[in-house]
Amino acid sequence: MNKNKQRTYLWVGLSIIFVLLAIFFALSFANKERQQKVMPIKTTAPKKKSNDWADLSIRQIVGLSIVYTHLKYPDNEAWNDVYDNAQNNKLEVRRFNSYHFDNDRSVEASASQRLYILNGKAALVITNADEASLSTIIMGDDEKQIGSVNLKTAYEYVKDQGQLGFWKALCKNLEVDEQVSTQEPRSENDTDQADNDSNQDSASKSDNSNNKYGLQQFTIPNQFIGKWYSVDKDGKVDTETVTTAGVNGHPLFKMNKKLVNSKEFNNNAKLRDKIWFATMVDGVLSYGVYGTDTQTMKPEGDHMIMGASNVPFKYSPKYYRSLAEAKQHPSKY
Repeated sequence: MNKNKQRTYLWVGLSIIFVLLAIFFALSFANKERQQKVMPIKTTAPKKKSNDWADLSIRQIVGLSIVYTHLKYPDNEAWNDVYDNAQNNKLEVRRFNSYHFDNDRSVEASASQRLYILNGKAALVITNADEASLSTIIMGDDEKQIGSVNLKTAYEYVKDQGQLGFWKALCKNLEVDEQVSTQEPRSENDTDQADNDSNQDSASKSDNSNNKYGLQQFTIPNQFIGKWYSVDKDGKVDTETVTTAGVNGHPLFKMNKKLVNSKEFNNNAKLRDKIWFATMVDGVLSYGVYGTDTQTMKPEGDHMIMGASNVPFKYSPKYYRSLAEAKQHPSKY
């Protein structure tokens, strides 16, 4: 009898345990289902890739064109003036459908294009102003078209030169007149004056070609040619532009002893300051005003050392062909 009761109690106990376990698992499963329904599934939306050059305003495109053209065509006088005036808030940018320069060159914009004249000296055509990502910019002066480039390439070039910050700062003070202007017809007096100016220019060129001072142009060797960048210890950037004919737009001439020993030369300070002589000794280019401390250039590996004749080269700044390289090697002096 006692054994039967024990068996009965055992089965009852086991049954209760199985029931409790079943209830526990059922409740756990139900709770998990409820949590899956309540808790949202987190998803990460793909980031939209942005193109900094694709949504530029007209003002930004004009500013980018100024910086790009200055970097790409450093010898163009008209665009150099535009670049300098833009920094000094003296730049006038006006929109035209067509424009006639004083030397009879004409520029015209088609229906889908915009033509801007900068200080009456430089022409800029934006081919698709309504959709910058498809636009090409065309740069010219009063004589010719000097180049063209799509907006993306211009942006990347300015970026590679480390000039995006300068471009953005330039745009802040840049004003672009979006109202289409009409060029006033030239009067007969203006035409006569232009003809007189042209004749004077021709006479001046004739004098230069005859060269009454007997000067001969100094030809700068190829290893010096280019635009050079230097960064000082405070981060200030300096540039030097060297062409076959001169430095920073100033022509260089071979030494002329007859001239420098003449009374006309020695009694005329303006003449002395105007004429820069150049010499090449042991691979070092020296140039400047006769009788003063000259400027010097010396190629050395991937850089150029530029300084003055009275300063040892080891204390002179180093210049590089790209701004990025110059920033990696700031000058200690």
